[in-house]
Amino acid sequence: MLLKFDRLDVLGGLGDIVPGEVYQLTLEGALTDGQPIRGVDCLMIMLEEDDMDDRDQSVAASVDAMPNPFNPTTRIHYSVSKESYVRLGVYDVRGRLVKELVSRTEPQGNHVVEWDAREAASGIYFCRIQAGKAVQTRKLVLLK
Repeated sequence: MLLKFDRLDVLGGLGDIVPGEVYQLTLEGALTDGQPIRGVDCLMIMLEEDDMDDRDQSVAASVDAMPNPFNPTTRIHYSVSKESYVRLGVYDVRGRLVKELVSRTEPQGNHVVEWDAREAASGIYFCRIQAGKAVQTRKLVLLK
């Protein structure tokens, strides 16, 4: 069964949100025939082009991976516009943290970290960087 929801309805129901954060979503209700339904899943709020104006621009952060798709390792390149505390992690498609790669204060500039995914299953992952209030997420594809 496929259920579709309007993006603004979902965001409105969540209240205060932080782009890139993972939220547990519980759906409860009834189908048109009265059959009750209940489902639990996770969702990650991704920034879209139109949302860029709403971000805190005091710190800018960007992330990219080379190669992508990859097997079994990839180098993740990231940059921060000024010294700030940086968190960079890899998440699975359910929003679970697979590996925290960076969790420290980083100086302004470009940085590189390697993710060795030998223990991970093939599939799609998300690399998320947060520096200050700036957040960016990129899709990674692991092909074994």
